[in-house]
Amino acid sequence: MLNEEDAIRALVYDNVNVTEENPMKELMKVLFQVFIYVVIAYFSIFFLTGIVLHNMSDSQQVWLENAIADTSFVETLKLTDTEKERLIRVRDEILQRDSDFPKTSALDIEIIEHPMKNALCYPNGNIYITDSLYKYLTTDEMLTFVIAHEMAHYKNRDHLMNLRKNIASNCVILSFAILGGDVPIDKLVSSSLDLADMKYSKRKEALADKYAARILKRIYGNLDGGIQVIEILKQGDYDESDFFSTHPSLEKRIMYLKKNN
Repeated sequence: MLNEEDAIRALVYDNVNVTEENPMKELMKVLFQVFIYVVIAYFSIFFLTGIVLHNMSDSQQVWLENAIADTSFVETLKLTDTEKERLIRVRDEILQRDSDFPKTSALDIEIIEHPMKNALCYPNGNIYITDSLYKYLTTDEMLTFVIAHEMAHYKNRDHLMNLRKNIASNCVILSFAILGGDVPIDKLVSSSLDLADMKYSKRKEALADKYAARILKRIYGNLDGGIQVIEILKQGDYDESDFFSTHPSLEKRIMYLKKNN
């Protein structure tokens, strides 16, 4: 019969009861396998989606852009004829400096009521400026910077890139949700993809600023209008949390414009 000390020793070294594998090593192995699957699955779907979008005709692209640009809930403000003419004139001046701009959108520009100073470009190329920002755009230089920045998103096909990323991300997340069982690994994958998307979003916003800066230089010879716009954004409700923001910090944006002015 085993004494107490022998019993404990037998329990510790019994291969049936104690695994020889390091639990941390096993966890790292599983996480690495998940990472490899996510990378392969994401970029495979991303690549295939890109082939489909690249081979679309202009008419198919217009149909798709209108399909994913839900503007039914957008209420635009009524503008005077002078205001409408100004928006059109500034837009056309930008197009005159960029002969390569895509011809797949009418690039309609509207003003919407919203408390946040902001502007956005919908997938169909329509541009919306909030009244909270528009009232500060007192010069054509400032308005040019805002409109050119949003037009850059359409020219760079950011809307189609976002569509590719969303399709790839959702397919990967859905597969983990189905296969993961009781382990919520799909939420971990979703959070990781969201963080990666923030970095991409900052890059595309920086590219839009660069495009707007080039347009300003070609029309006015300086970047004062862009600097003034960023200064206005600094006055209130703009998110300055650089790490979790989808935009570069306002300080970085204004530093770029001043450096190239």
